[in-house]
Amino acid sequence: MELSTLIIAILSIVIASITAGWTIYRDAIRKPKFRVSISKKIIQQVGLDPIGPDIYLEALNLGPLPNRLGCTFCRVGWWRRRFYRKENSAFLYSDHAHPAATASGKRIDVGDTGMIVFPYNQDSFIKDPRWKQIGITDGYGRLHWAPRRQLGELRKNYLKDFGDLMGENDDRSTKIET
Repeated sequence: MELSTLIIAILSIVIASITAGWTIYRDAIRKPKFRVSISKKIIQQVGLDPIGPDIYLEALNLGPLPNRLGCTFCRVGWWRRRFYRKENSAFLYSDHAHPAATASGKRIDVGDTGMIVFPYNQDSFIKDPRWKQIGITDGYGRLHWAPRRQLGELRKNYLKDFGDLMGENDDRSTKIET
């Protein structure tokens, strides 16, 4: 009888410890994550003129807690960051007045997407070939980066759309300053 009581007590202590450990990990250590993507989109509504094209930076909250979108940044590739150490990153100011843009500081629940919109024109940040990554900060100060492949595809589309307008005298479109 005493042995079975002892086994049940030890088993309940183990289960309570695992539950307490998971709760601490979930609430204190594990922070929310965003899955970030970037693309060119047009808003098309029946009976209205299309809006765009614009560059959309979308952040899907993967959880486990609600989060907020912060600032957007772009940075150069690894090689330039390590060896040149000049103009490594830039703050990107988005179009907050765009109808598809998520309001600054708005809470994004788990499973919801927040959007940041940039103009898609000849003077876009996509023009500069130095920028290899674009990312967004969250409410905890962590940076979440969009896949480089998506940024590369967006840059190819940009060059296809605006390449002939950039001209040959534009130094930033033809070479990278060191």
